[in-house]
Amino acid sequence: MNRKEENFIRACEVHADALFRYSLFKVSDRDLAKDLVQETFLRAWNHVAEGKEIDNFKAFFYRVLGNMIIDEYRKKKTVSLESMTEDGFDIRVDEEGRIADQIDGAIALYRDWE
Repeated sequence: MNRKEENFIRACEVHADALFRYSLFKVSDRDLAKDLVQETFLRAWNHVAEGKEIDNFKAFFYRVLGNMIIDEYRKKKTVSLESMTEDGFDIRVDEEGRIADQIDGAIALYRDWE
């Protein structure tokens, strides 16, 4: 193993836990957080394998991970009230007028169905 590979492996070991905690904080899903960190290391390794230098592994890892988290948020679709009613959601206000609670609950359920 050459020096470049050793430095990369050591950097991964040093920063893995912090990257995972950051990712978990941002996406609130353990499996997705693990996948994002793993993909971060893979992309960083590909960068190194192409012969490119990384001066600051920590900064590079966080930049890659941050971009992937942004991409993950962009993948999530917004749910319109119209599409929910087309799917059978009935909007009725209860006695106390808590329509916002009903809509929030329906959105949460709708996202779980996808």
